[in-house]
Amino acid sequence: MEYLDFLGRPLAVGDYVILIKPRYRELLLARITKFTPKQVRVVWGDKDWDQMIQHASQLCKVEGPDLTLFLLKK
Repeated sequence: MEYLDFLGRPLAVGDYVILIKPRYRELLLARITKFTPKQVRVVWGDKDWDQMIQHASQLCKVEGPDLTLFLLKK
């Protein structure tokens, strides 16, 4: 099964994605760690609660200059 992000781009384990932080209205940079049969598991920190399962269409893949710019802005 192929998982596609919000823009229709294929996702893979290890890709960086932008998502909306749970219970907040801010964007978060996370990394894909695993695929479930229907969703994607992402992690963004070192704590056990810094991970969640999300639908692929709710993620937006970032790479190259876009990823660097996002990291520099934080």
